[in-house]
Formats: sequence, C-alpha cells, structure tokens
Amino acid sequence: MSLENRLQCLANLKALGYQVGCGFMVGSPFQTAEMIAKDLLFIKNFEPDMVGIGPLIPAKNTPFECEK
Repeated sequence: MSLENRLQCLANLKALGYQVGCGFMVGSPFQTAEMIAKDLLFIKNFEPDMVGIGPLIPAKNTPFECEK
C-alpha cells in the first residue's frame, strides 16, 4: 500500500469518527533530523487521538538486526 493511500485511509477513518493514531520510530538507519521534523509536523497537523514514538530496537532476523 502506498504512503498516500495509507494517509488517506487514516483521514477517512478520522472523518468517520473513529479514534486514529499514528507514530514513528526514532533512530532508524539513514533517518535524518529533517525526516523527524516532517513526521512531527504531520502529527501536529493531523491531530490524531493517539501517538506512538519509540526507539529502533534491532531484532534478530530483521533488516536492521546488526544496527546499534
């Protein structure tokens, strides 16, 4: 599913009166301060009911298993 489609689904659910949430990981490989700022601006503008922001925790057998 494309990002545009996912964002439209969130907007549709919110418009229907559902409680919606969004969030992102911090510390992902190749993530920049600009990416984090864009994510925060999206959250501010979208005004979700719930927000989850957490650190990257590398897990075995995942693409980022060797990351710090």
